[in-house]
Amino acid sequence: MKKTLIAIFAVLALAVLMTGCSALQTTAVANEEIRTLNASGTGTVYIVPDIARVTIGVNTQNEDAATALSENTQDVNAVMQL
Repeated sequence: MKKTLIAIFAVLALAVLMTGCSALQTTAVANEEIRTLNASGTGTVYIVPDIARVTIGVNTQNEDAATALSENTQDVNAVMQL
């Protein structure tokens, strides 16, 4: 998790720096040569996940609560079999 946060911070810092460089281009005097800096890159981070969250919901409506509960239980069990 710490490595992921460091990688995200590094990408955001690079984006902020590149945004600052583009602002310099608009302040150049018209008669001067405009110097530009173009940069691009790709980053990939591989880590082993340590947390997984899964949320499953089933909604069953019936006038009889016991029947709705039974149908709901069957539906949840069918989903869990997938």
